[in-house]
Amino acid sequence: MPNALIAGMIGLIFSWPGIIHFSAYLSDYVFHLLNITFASIALFSPLPSKDDLKGGVLSTMIYMNFILGIQILVGSLATILFFKRLHPTFGILMGIGYAAGPGQAYAIGSSLEQYGLTKGGNIGIIFGSIGFLWAYFAGMALIHWGIRKRKATFISSLDGVPDDVWTGILKRKEIAGYKTTADEAIDSLAIQLSFIGLIYLITIFLIGKITSLFPSLEVLWGLTFAFTVFIGAIVRYLLEGVKMMNIVDSGLQRRIAGTSTDYLIVAALCSIQLPVVRAYITPIIIIALLGGIATLFFSIWLAPRIWDHTFERMVICFGVLTGTMSSGIMLGRIVDPLHRSRAVVDYACGMIPGLLFFWVPLFIVVYMLILKESILIYLIIVAIFTFASFLMWRIFGIWTGKNWNDL
Repeated sequence: MPNALIAGMIGLIFSWPGIIHFSAYLSDYVFHLLNITFASIALFSPLPSKDDLKGGVLSTMIYMNFILGIQILVGSLATILFFKRLHPTFGILMGIGYAAGPGQAYAIGSSLEQYGLTKGGNIGIIFGSIGFLWAYFAGMALIHWGIRKRKATFISSLDGVPDDVWTGILKRKEIAGYKTTADEAIDSLAIQLSFIGLIYLITIFLIGKITSLFPSLEVLWGLTFAFTVFIGAIVRYLLEGVKMMNIVDSGLQRRIAGTSTDYLIVAALCSIQLPVVRAYITPIIIIALLGGIATLFFSIWLAPRIWDHTFERMVICFGVLTGTMSSGIMLGRIVDPLHRSRAVVDYACGMIPGLLFFWVPLFIVVYMLILKESILIYLIIVAIFTFASFLMWRIFGIWTGKNWNDL
């Protein structure tokens, strides 16, 4: 388990009895750290080329969309069928918390509070935190199963996993990034942070203008992270257009994203409120359990039918779509310590277009339908989105039709 997750749990345990008192603005830190993370990701994640899309990028992107649709459907149907007294959007936060993480779930849950979802932000954080348990415990169970069944491509036992994966301490130092500016002018880390600040500033300005002109779109603040990805992609495109992309260092941007993600996880866990857990303990457990089982089942069933390096891709994507990007990468380092497959690269390349062209439009449509209380239409739209995602594997000719026995 990563240090950030352990630290968050320690903070949570000591905060509930009042031994530690955190800032009342702790959940706001989650919101801002999330947006910083995605602004950085947009800068170091290039859009895939046509050649990339012919490989695992497209299939990984479709998988992300399909599993998100399944998670939202499972959460929504469970809420409507079993917990009718709850706001119908309660179960959506399970899907968002699993697929996108506690930060996004908090942002979207908070934006829905004004429309009747009581304590939506905290509920989102709770589901996102439970997702980490699925990522690491179910993820490790998957790894043990794959090694025992000889489905792993690069390791035959956990003895082959580098010690630094278990200890967290590198035996040999690795390069974290490169300087791109002269110290006499500006420190390289400062210029990397300034790009993130610029993206975030433009994002806040843009959403502020939209919501001032159309007050009914106030919920767009819950999608601030998606806007940072969109603005970040534009900034990267402009920098490439004027031949100045060399100023941005991908290594340093990854370190910034990783740092903000670590602090985000700690802040998210420490901001969970005990009264909210007590009030919703039964629906949280049942919906979280159904969502985790559905994610695990479809991941195992789909993997051999849509990928090469089947096992490695399945482990990484399962970790991402129950925890966060760092969860998937950590599990990936266990099964593919030298990154000999393209699993991590294909996920990174597929994430940006997946967010821009699928997740954001879906969330906006869902928002609009929820505000109009058109729950049935909303469920139909999500079902169509999920089914269309499934069909895309066949439309693009990347459905292999294999099963685990064929590998």
